[in-house]
Amino acid sequence: MSEPSLAAAVLLDFGDRPEVARMKLAGVTLLERQLRDLHQRGVARVSLQREVAAWSTGLSALGLELHELGPDAETLPRVDGTRFCGVTVRDLPSRGVAEWALMQTGRRSYDGPGDRFVIRPLSLRVTRLLTRLPVRPNHITFVSLLVGLTACAFAAGGGLTGLRLAGGFIFLQVVLDSSDGELARVRFMGSRLGMWFDNLCDDLIDNLFIVSVGAGLGGAWFLLGLGAAALRLAHALIVYRDVARAGTPGDVLAFHWWFERQAVDNTERFAFRQSPLAAVRAIGRRDLYVLLFAVGCLAGFPAGVLLLGVGLGLAYGTMTALHVANVSLR
Repeated sequence: MSEPSLAAAVLLDFGDRPEVARMKLAGVTLLERQLRDLHQRGVARVSLQREVAAWSTGLSALGLELHELGPDAETLPRVDGTRFCGVTVRDLPSRGVAEWALMQTGRRSYDGPGDRFVIRPLSLRVTRLLTRLPVRPNHITFVSLLVGLTACAFAAGGGLTGLRLAGGFIFLQVVLDSSDGELARVRFMGSRLGMWFDNLCDDLIDNLFIVSVGAGLGGAWFLLGLGAAALRLAHALIVYRDVARAGTPGDVLAFHWWFERQAVDNTERFAFRQSPLAAVRAIGRRDLYVLLFAVGCLAGFPAGVLLLGVGLGLAYGTMTALHVANVSLR
């Protein structure tokens, strides 16, 4: 949460509802969430009510000094422990409202149109259910990989029924692809390995799906699909090379084209704006083009899906060639 910094020491006060501290929001207690937020806001020492302090065992690993209320409690700045994401948590109904408000933090200011209007409304609900299960983000990524491979198998088989099943499965894959990241953020389970695994799976599914649609159509379509996938693969290899050289291996969002300023953050670079240029650029974002793949398959229009894939391959291939040429001239 983007809250202002606080004093070095505060009183985290749950008032007459100390039991609220043990309520779980998306699988993590409200107490732990509040402590993590305080640490992020620069707090070093937190005083807690006696009942709450008894439940804080193990949470000192978060990097805070945790103490039971002392004689200086009245002089410390007070933080309302029951207030989270703009909601006062006092019972189960209000806990549910706060949890859904928490899930909304999974949205990003740079979400593309596909994410903003279609995928997030579904994936956030899926993620909320997943927080009640003993699963980790990498488990969800693995399931999304299997779903994506299933979509590819149906696409390669040809036929209208297979094509429509491919559309349904590739849509499910892109929803799960959002859920794994959302789960990582709300459960504090992000990792470098997870980032690598997620990005590699996306690249594999995107390229294999285009090849599979071409295989389903047969003939020259298959060769077009192979060519498009080869161009996208070349782009992916350059991205992984550049971000590794920049010291951020696996973080594809850290990749900058030769004409982009290195200091610009992702919020500004990927912000979705209402303009013709933004609309063109949005087609190259995974959240939108995979949705278009799904729609094309469900509508029984595989040639359109393949031509979109070929267009993306040519665009990425051309941009990558220009990028390599310009970087080599520096």
